[in-house]
Amino acid sequence: MIFKGLLPTEKRPSFLIINPFGIGDVLFSTPLIRNIKEYFPDSRIYYLCNKRAYPVLRFNPLIEKIFIYERDEFEEIKRVSKLKWVKKGFSFISEIRKENINVTIDLSLNSQYGFFSFLAGIRKRVGLDYKRRGCFLTRKIKIEGFESKHVADYYLDALRLLGIEPKPYNLEVYASKESREKVDNFLKGKVFREDLVIGIAPCGGKTLDKQAFRKRWPERKFSLLTERIISELGAKIFIFAGPDEAQDVERIISNINSDNIFNFTGLGLEEVIAL
Repeated sequence: MIFKGLLPTEKRPSFLIINPFGIGDVLFSTPLIRNIKEYFPDSRIYYLCNKRAYPVLRFNPLIEKIFIYERDEFEEIKRVSKLKWVKKGFSFISEIRKENINVTIDLSLNSQYGFFSFLAGIRKRVGLDYKRRGCFLTRKIKIEGFESKHVADYYLDALRLLGIEPKPYNLEVYASKESREKVDNFLKGKVFREDLVIGIAPCGGKTLDKQAFRKRWPERKFSLLTERIISELGAKIFIFAGPDEAQDVERIISNINSDNIFNFTGLGLEEVIAL
């Protein structure tokens, strides 16, 4: 359903996209960014995310400015001094307010961020309403969760609240020139354009779910899968994992005798993007 009457009328409208979730969730919002820029070529797009997800957006040429919000940092300050917590909060909101943003697209599923937008003087606030947490939004879509379609499609639905029919653009991520050069130098003479390259992230990465390790596929099965891919497809395998997962990866690859495995455990996110 397309809603009418909420499209920005400014010559150069500005948007604040709010997504405080992880790297994948922020990546899933890039088609939303592309749609806004295609519909409003002269628009200014701002983004609020956390520190971990920042590299996904850092070099995106469509984004004017990124606001980094670390909830844990705010909570730590609050435990020490509520007065300092209030001052830091208003300082953060003032940074947003001075940009004179016209529209918030709130993907947070949390009333806190709608309140931030309200305090920042953003009059048009649209987004996803989960468990009635969209109380500060001026227009919203109720959802029960990300169940019936891809998360990126739920995010695109927010554009319909502005009267825009979204287009299904691909996900986008950009790397710095320095990261690309670093990766190119490492792979030179080892991996060629005609090679089949398959990436495997066996450990699932850092997560807030303390029981996530129970959902992992057994390490031995990752070993067998990797061996089979190499033997049957002749592929070169890139393994990605966080620094805390180094021992897990070593166990997976220790029994595989092949020069076609490249272990990128602990590699920075910007270099992973360049890969």
